[in-house]
Amino acid sequence: MSHDLNIGPEHLAAEFSKPTPVKVFPGQSPVPAGTPIRELERQLLETTLQLTGGNRTRAAEMLGISLRTIRNKIREFGLPPRRYA
Repeated sequence: MSHDLNIGPEHLAAEFSKPTPVKVFPGQSPVPAGTPIRELERQLLETTLQLTGGNRTRAAEMLGISLRTIRNKIREFGLPPRRYA
């Protein structure tokens, strides 16, 4: 057991390798109503890239999309390309 209090993506990658259902209580939504799908997609891509330490191949696997789609989405959303190299 590690006593290091810093948790990085390398510690979480296995936990997020498979989709995890979001727990939603009756009458609640996991996202605010009216949030554009494009914004949710951008946030999900950015979060996944951060989680993988910028590993585009791993992010593509986790999201179930191609590496080419990852590259295209980074450009489409104006995300800094070198940040996720």
